[in-house]
Amino acid sequence: MIKRLYFLLFALVAVFSCETPKTPDQIWEESKTQIFNPQGLSFQSKMVWENPNFHEFDTTFRSFEARKIKDEYFDYAYIGKRDNYTFAYLGGVLQSIDHEKKTVEITSIEQDSLNFINTLSNNGFLSFSPLGLMKKEGWSFVKDTIVDNKIYFDYLQIEMDTTIDKTKVLLENHLFINPSNAIPVWYSRRLYHHGKRNQLIEIYFSDYKFSEGNEELTLEIPSSYVSKTERESETRLPLEVGEKAPDFELVDMEGNPVRLSELKGKRVLLDFSMINCGWCKIAINKFKDEDFAFDSNLVPLYINPVDSKELMEKYLRTNSIPFPVLVGASELGKSYKVSGYPTFYIIDENGKIEFVQIGFSDNFIDQLNRKENS
Repeated sequence: MIKRLYFLLFALVAVFSCETPKTPDQIWEESKTQIFNPQGLSFQSKMVWENPNFHEFDTTFRSFEARKIKDEYFDYAYIGKRDNYTFAYLGGVLQSIDHEKKTVEITSIEQDSLNFINTLSNNGFLSFSPLGLMKKEGWSFVKDTIVDNKIYFDYLQIEMDTTIDKTKVLLENHLFINPSNAIPVWYSRRLYHHGKRNQLIEIYFSDYKFSEGNEELTLEIPSSYVSKTERESETRLPLEVGEKAPDFELVDMEGNPVRLSELKGKRVLLDFSMINCGWCKIAINKFKDEDFAFDSNLVPLYINPVDSKELMEKYLRTNSIPFPVLVGASELGKSYKVSGYPTFYIIDENGKIEFVQIGFSDNFIDQLNRKENS
């Protein structure tokens, strides 16, 4: 009956139009061209997610924006947003931003190659977008359907058809395309156990915008947010003012030993940072400014608990840091209970914690500037 409806509708179109109606395969290829050919695209979406345990549906609203890039790992830079969460791939780094906790979890190929590759193309924002869906193989036209007096083509892809622990599992992906403009309108993900629906996810796409410009995607992150790696996802309370600062001995990039206890009698600034932390770099740039100078009795040290010495060497070829860089500091980061970057400790002349600053602060850096306070 459905197939007869399809042919009847397009027979009527053919009678009243001199154009030959496009086949479902032609509409599919035209839709892929519209999605993949532009330099950039963005859209809004509404996700309706079934909770099978309570027979309820949750609804979330999302936005997604992507731009083509020349990158050895992925073809697009992208930003996805929902509620109090943002996920982005920019500058070769994955950023997972929790706006409630004010944290930026960073994953790079150097720090966690397996997780980086898996997450890059398999996160929910991308895999549930037309960009991710239409890259899957095995789509085929099933039928046309009418919703609100509009015709849509239903394309099916079987993601799973197997038996797991004696349970017959079938997972279907359906993508509905408007044949009048070849735009994907909604996506339906249907999971069946023994032929009975177990879960349903539906996503409705709207407000498409396509761009041919070469402008880069940018993401503004508030200065109060701290950056961390996945390994440091647990938040640790910092050492308290007045505590004795844990002693340490590390080497700088030239191999010179640096021991905290040997700096007794001076105040010491510990700048815990990592390469892919944007606000860490902004802090360093302020320290490098010609109008900035540390007090002569304060010794600044850059401490990186995350990145390897080899990666720091590569970074320092094109970026300068105006004080000693200490590496191999993963255990030191734990000793100082660092769980986000940048984190600054000031240690007084007697080796005790004088001040702790978590996250970037203009006011904190200005207070360190001898020229500002002279």
